[in-house]
Amino acid sequence: MSFRLRGRAAGQWRLRQGQESLHFNERLFAADPAQHMPDTVAHEVAHSVVYRCHGRGKRPHGPEWRAVMKHLGFEPRVTHETSPELLARILNHHLYRCACRSHALGPRQHQQVHRGKRDYRCKLCGERLIRADQTTGLAVREK
Repeated sequence: MSFRLRGRAAGQWRLRQGQESLHFNERLFAADPAQHMPDTVAHEVAHSVVYRCHGRGKRPHGPEWRAVMKHLGFEPRVTHETSPELLARILNHHLYRCACRSHALGPRQHQQVHRGKRDYRCKLCGERLIRADQTTGLAVREK
């Protein structure tokens, strides 16, 4: 088990050369412990249980995984719900907004917007994303 996972993923179960390992994102766990303990740990352990009971070749979040999550007493959710504002702050991302919510864009996405090479749109409302400090006058990230 390691706490070296980076990026948006809170946890990851890996199988390499027949060896299982669990990896967790220390920054996400520390910033929002209620969101990740014990749900994220159960999520990754469920992957291990599916592998041990059914072997390789099962869909990562298929019916076997969902059944294990329910058996463990957890909602079988695939993604965590850490707020975009918190993600932007702890992952050094940039906060953007649309009509319906906030979005955390990574440095590469932000540079494409900043240089005028790309516009991003919300998948829910279809509105173009605008940098948060341009819409509210607030600082994008706290340091």
